[in-house]
Amino acid sequence: MKINYNIIRKTRRQKDLSQQYMAYILQISQAQYSKLETGKAIWDVDKLGEILDVLDLNFLEVVKLSEKQEFLMRKVGH
Repeated sequence: MKINYNIIRKTRRQKDLSQQYMAYILQISQAQYSKLETGKAIWDVDKLGEILDVLDLNFLEVVKLSEKQEFLMRKVGH
């Protein structure tokens, strides 16, 4: 699973939200949020979910699944 950080950053900017605000929502430092948004830190699934909620994004809009993962998602009906 790969995260498209550009969509997260672009959407945050379009909504005129600062990294500081996003960090506040996640209860982390702005520096840590910056590392998440640039791919220099590993995303916690819960934090990713919170970001997607704030930015009104869908999981599949920002995550690239492998062929095997896509197959499994289809098999379970998601």
